[in-house]
Amino acid sequence: SLLAFPVLASGFINIMVISMGVQAFVCDGVFDAYALDIAEEVGKQRGKQVWTRMRMWLSVTWGLGSMAMGYINDEFGFEWNFLLYAFFSISSVLVVWLKVPERSSQERERAERGVSPDFGALLGILMTPYVLLFLVELIMFGMGIGCVERLLFIYLQNDLQAGAALCGQCVMMNVIIELPIFWYSTNIINTIGRGWCIALAQVCYFVRVWGYTLLTPSTVRWVLALEILHGVTFAFLWTSAVEFARKNSPEGWGATMQTLFRVAYYCFGVGVGAVLGGWAMETYGARWMYRMAAVVIFGVFCVRVAVMLTLRCWACIRESCFEDIPQQGDMKYDVLTVSMMRPDDDDGTTEELPVGGQHSPAAGIREVVAVQ
Repeated sequence: SLLAFPVLASGFINIMVISMGVQAFVCDGVFDAYALDIAEEVGKQRGKQVWTRMRMWLSVTWGLGSMAMGYINDEFGFEWNFLLYAFFSISSVLVVWLKVPERSSQERERAERGVSPDFGALLGILMTPYVLLFLVELIMFGMGIGCVERLLFIYLQNDLQAGAALCGQCVMMNVIIELPIFWYSTNIINTIGRGWCIALAQVCYFVRVWGYTLLTPSTVRWVLALEILHGVTFAFLWTSAVEFARKNSPEGWGATMQTLFRVAYYCFGVGVGAVLGGWAMETYGARWMYRMAAVVIFGVFCVRVAVMLTLRCWACIRESCFEDIPQQGDMKYDVLTVSMMRPDDDDGTTEELPVGGQHSPAAGIREVVAVQ
């Protein structure tokens, strides 16, 4: 809201300081972790997953608010958007202060049992290759998204002569397809797998961003059709990321894991992507910048698919070798070295798989590959 006052937001340095101050107090990761706890409790009572449906309503209000702010900007000036942002932020703080309990029931239960978070367990899970690689992939994807979220409207208005109203409509189109995906995301992920959902998100990003480079001032409204693909990209990516963080969070570290994933994606990934994208846009032009972003994410997609297919083939090849191997004590392997451990159970803990039958090391390999 400070950006609404020209005296305070009078230059680049002032705007940067205000923006850095805002980013220093983000709490979205804490909200995600708390919402997951509440959703898990309600889901057990109703027998279904409710977090993604809660997230769907956030998309609805995001789209409606963006359309309204585009209209307000054209009719009354940009400063009114900052004032409205301040009003809704204060309202949100009041709701959290008055209605949100200090601890969820799961946190109260841990406190009653006297269980304190184990920092060593957190470091252990963060150092595993499959978590590190997923964080790197999340950062890369965030960099690609930063080129879109931070620079698309500049491209539309400067290069394609679009108005602010069209920019607001773009955000509304973003969320249209998010609604059914968030509603059914649990079923979709369980059907095709989290790994393939992320791969599909990367393909949609490539098609969407490459499509930007084909637009002209006379065809600029086709950007609305391209923005529908954002719903697939974001809904699949973020649902998978939140679920990945939840399942791999040691007890008591749920909020930290969610915040870490948000920092990797939104703060580091989107921030670096916006800076590099802005430099590329100024140096080579918007079209070449978007072509480069599309190619980079398509490269990430190719690596992901190659790794998933390699792990599946490796599991099939090793199956006959592992099926009859005797018990190896407490030997443990991570996911990339064909694990005898299953690090993705519902309770977020690792469980050693006994040898023989459906729980042989080979079966463990198949389960690890499936969750990737």
